[in-house]
Amino acid sequence: DYDMLFLSGYFEGSASIDSFMKSMGIQKELNQNDFPDFKKISHIWGVWDEYVFDRFYQEIKKLKEPFLAIIEPSTTHSPHNVPAKKWQRYDIKSKNGSWKNVLRYSDAALGEFIKKTKVSTTYLIIGIVVLVLIGFLVKKYLFKNAKKK
Repeated sequence: DYDMLFLSGYFEGSASIDSFMKSMGIQKELNQNDFPDFKKISHIWGVWDEYVFDRFYQEIKKLKEPFLAIIEPSTTHSPHNVPAKKWQRYDIKSKNGSWKNVLRYSDAALGEFIKKTKVSTTYLIIGIVVLVLIGFLVKKYLFKNAKKK
């Protein structure tokens, strides 16, 4: 048997993903309601990524290997805000400025998580971030080129 965890930065029931995870046999599910003082560390869609990755790290340390742990951060969701001015490198009024700022912030949160985990025998698969980046590239390059025809 595997320990299985699903941690989401979103609110409970967001897109019914929690129901899907239950149907897949995930034993422990956490969402923004499971963060102490989540209202102080959240944005319009959920908890800021740095807190989600930190909580994920705390939770996976408790799991017995081998385990399956899935994380769903929420910061890269529109309207692409960041938690502090230090993450606003790009002009938010420019076409992709706020999106680039969010990617910069989310990437830093993910990077800190990876540093803390010191990945060795446990493999981390971070699909949400990859899907967001693929979505961005598809939008930017495929649709941009399709409109020119």
